[in-house]
Amino acid sequence: QISARSCMCAPGAYGGYGGHCYTCQSRYYCPGDGRRFYCHHRALSPRGSTSQSQCYCPNMNSQFPTVRKSMEPSSCQKYHCRTMSKCDMQNWCNSDKYCRGFTFQQGVMRGFGCKVRGLKSCLGSRKTSNVDFYEKSASAQMQDSVAMMRRMGLSVPECPKVGQPAVLFQHCWPRAFRGWQWKSVLYQGNYPYPHSSTCDNDEKLCKVSHCGLRGGDLSSMDIPSNMKVELYSAVNFGGSKITLYGPMNADHNCLTKFRINGWHSWNDRARSVKVLPK
Repeated sequence: QISARSCMCAPGAYGGYGGHCYTCQSRYYCPGDGRRFYCHHRALSPRGSTSQSQCYCPNMNSQFPTVRKSMEPSSCQKYHCRTMSKCDMQNWCNSDKYCRGFTFQQGVMRGFGCKVRGLKSCLGSRKTSNVDFYEKSASAQMQDSVAMMRRMGLSVPECPKVGQPAVLFQHCWPRAFRGWQWKSVLYQGNYPYPHSSTCDNDEKLCKVSHCGLRGGDLSSMDIPSNMKVELYSAVNFGGSKITLYGPMNADHNCLTKFRINGWHSWNDRARSVKVLPK
C-alpha cells in the first residue's frame, strides 16, 4: 500500500511513517497524505474511504427523502440556526414535531444550518440559494393546525359562517334551560381542543371566538339533516368515538341514550368534536 514515489500510504489508508499503513476505519476518510479525518458526529463512512464526500448521515434518505440543491423555501420560517454537524441537524429536526426540514451549507459535514417550520403550503415557495434544503418525509411532518399558527406568531382568522351548523348544548332538553346553560354553534370543521372562550377549527385553519363549548360537559345536540357529528372521548380526536347523524333534535336525543364501550353513556364525555357533511 506504500507509494514508491512518496513513501506515503495510498488513498483510503493512513500512516506510512515507518512503513506501516492502516486501512481507514468507518467514520473516517483518508485522502492519501498519511492522515485520517473524522467525518463528524453521528456520520458514518465505508472502510477505506478517501474523501469527505463518502461520509453520510444514517437514515437521511428515509427521514429526509427530498433534497433541493441550491434551493430553499422562501415563505417558511427559519429558526434555531447554528453551526453544527449535518447529522446532528438531521437528528435535531427529526425529533422536532414542528420542523419540516432544514437548510445546510453545501459540500460540508459541519456547517451552518437552520430548522424550517411553517404551514405545509410554505414548502411550495422556493428561491435559489447557496444552501441545500432537506425536506422531512411527508408521513413524519405534523399536520397543519391553529396551534401551529399561534406558535409561529401567525394571525388566526375568525371562521366564516358557511352552510348549516350543529348546535351543541350543555344539558338534555335544552329548551327547558333557557338562559343558564351554555350552547355552542359550530360549522363544518375539526375541533381538537374545544374551550369555552375559543374553539380552533384545524380543518379550515380558523377559530370560533366565544364558542362556549366545554370539554366533558356536552349533553345534547341539534344536527341538520345534511350533517353528522363525530364525538371523541379525549382531546385531539383520541379515545373512543361515536358518529351521530342528522337530523337530530336536542330535546329528544339526550346523549344518555348512547353508550361508550357498552358501559358508560356519552353524556359529559366528549372532549373533541368534528362537524362534517354526510
